[in-house]
Order: sequence, then structure tokens, then C-alpha cells
Amino acid sequence: MRRGMTLVELVMGIVALAVVTGGALQLFVDAHAASVNAMYMQRAAAAGRALMSDVLSVDAWDEAATSLTGGQTRIATASATIGAEEADRDLFDDVDDFDGAVLDSATAWANASAVPADAWITGRIDVDFVDPASLQPRSNPTDVKRVRVTVEWMPIDDYPSSLTLTSYRSNL
Repeated sequence: MRRGMTLVELVMGIVALAVVTGGALQLFVDAHAASVNAMYMQRAAAAGRALMSDVLSVDAWDEAATSLTGGQTRIATASATIGAEEADRDLFDDVDDFDGAVLDSATAWANASAVPADAWITGRIDVDFVDPASLQPRSNPTDVKRVRVTVEWMPIDDYPSSLTLTSYRSNL
């Protein structure tokens, strides 16, 4: 009766253990990358929500539009525009002032209220007129503006690295 293993059996056992361990290790690496991407996505979504909240917190629909009697409801006119009428972010007073704003550093993010200052997050705000029925973009003024906040973060492997939040501001 023999005791122990031969050298061939021992080597085959080590090879089998290495294959199983290598596969398990790859699962851990993939799970870690997914976890890190989920954290980035969560931080970017929080930054996007804070930016959208910042944009939608302004009161005026469009300062260039004329108002109805009593000045209570603002209406879209040929003079309604998309773009900032003020140069300073602190003076923005309608949603379209934010159009084209690009935020690409921790300093720029810190200028917006309640936006996390992560240097690896970048963002862009786009505002355009949309048709009230179809919500498709229009070049001429309508009573509805679409606000899109696109946030991007450092890509990891093949995981998504951007998200777009969309909201509408109506003059109806």
C-alpha cells in the first residue's frame, strides 16, 4: 500500500488550483471595476442633479420675452433667446443663461451651488426650444425649453461613462 502522491499528481493538482484561482481572481477584478464605476456613476448623478436643480431654481422663464397683462405669465416671442444675457454665473436669472456652460474642473464645479467638486467629473448644460406637443427641438421660440445636463466621468473598461438628465421648463 502506497502513501502520498507522485510528483506528477502534485504538479497536476497545483496546475488545477492555479486555473481555478486565476478564474476566481478575474471575477474579483471585474466586480471591483463594476463597483468603482457604480461609485463614479453615483457621484456623477449627484453632480448632475445638483446642476439641474441649480438651473431650474431660477425664477424667470426668459427675460427677453414679453409678459401678458399683470406681468404674471411670460410668453414666448420672437425676442426670446437661448443663451446667457449676463456674463457672470451669479447673475444668471433664467434657464437659458446656462446654455453652453461647460464645467470641467473642481473649481468650476465649486462655483455652482451644492455640486460635488470632483475633478474627474465634467459636465455640459444645453438649453433649447422644443415643440410643446412632440418635445422635438425647434430653432424658433416656443413655450417650452428643454434643459439637458450631460455629465461624464473617468471611463473604466467598457462601462458607460456618461449620463444625461433632461428636464423641461414651460411658459404655459
